[in-house]
Amino acid sequence: MEKCVNCSTEIGGDPSPVKIGGKPYCGECVKVCRKCGRVMISGVHQSEKMRNVDYCPECYAGLLRSYCAGCGKSLTAKRTYTHLRSFYCSGCITTPLCPVCGRPAGKTYSPAEGTDKRCVKCGQTDGITPKKAMGLYERVVSNILYHFNILLPNDVSVHLVRFSELQNYANGLNLRTAGLFVPGKNPHVLGNIYIVPYYPEEYFVTVLTHELTHAWQYLHWKRRDYENIGLREGMALYLEYEYAKICHYYAEVSAIETMLDVNRETPHIAGFRRVLDIAKTKKPEGMLTFFQSI
Repeated sequence: MEKCVNCSTEIGGDPSPVKIGGKPYCGECVKVCRKCGRVMISGVHQSEKMRNVDYCPECYAGLLRSYCAGCGKSLTAKRTYTHLRSFYCSGCITTPLCPVCGRPAGKTYSPAEGTDKRCVKCGQTDGITPKKAMGLYERVVSNILYHFNILLPNDVSVHLVRFSELQNYANGLNLRTAGLFVPGKNPHVLGNIYIVPYYPEEYFVTVLTHELTHAWQYLHWKRRDYENIGLREGMALYLEYEYAKICHYYAEVSAIETMLDVNRETPHIAGFRRVLDIAKTKKPEGMLTFFQSI
């Protein structure tokens, strides 16, 4: 039986030892920052906890004092505005949205310079290609089936569009999201998914998971239940959140958890909170039964 090189505790069974540099450590001596993924060894590195989750000191400080994604100024809870899972000050949130990625473009960007001009943030990100999008689609469907025993639809067309084009499919709604599932008008076509591709892969995957969940709901739920915003978004956010944790997408997990605090009163978050409360008393198979019974 191996011993932890840090505290000399014998390690056996479950959980298995964590190997770092070929040396075994017990779970009590090794922590992983939820946001950036940094490994912290007790007695060597400092770690902090929030909501019973481990963070490195830098990420922990960022959680306590978040910063505007536009100008970098520090934010307080009462002066924080959310958009596409990022947080902004009152000055940046009111600037025109970039027509390509949908983020507040900031004061340095002028729409008059051309509709094809990308803002600084999306200009720094390589767009997801159609070929890569299909590979990610197959991976999401396979992994959700493996981890949650939910077979998401594998025949929904995915369209990569600019944020300004995404609005055209929203039936007049002012979208504050990077993805949208639109049910098909033809009974033989389930629907289409439209996603803005100018984001990191982790965000694209979680948005795709969210919209595929809506396609599953439209296929399996009664119409009145599908139109229940809290129920519909609660399940979609739950699968998105749990899958992000499985994939170790720490930035996405942290952003969703921050949304729980900042957007506390919205129907989407209220529905998500309800599903999280149900998950505390049910095992994963119980959640599947719950979703299928709706």
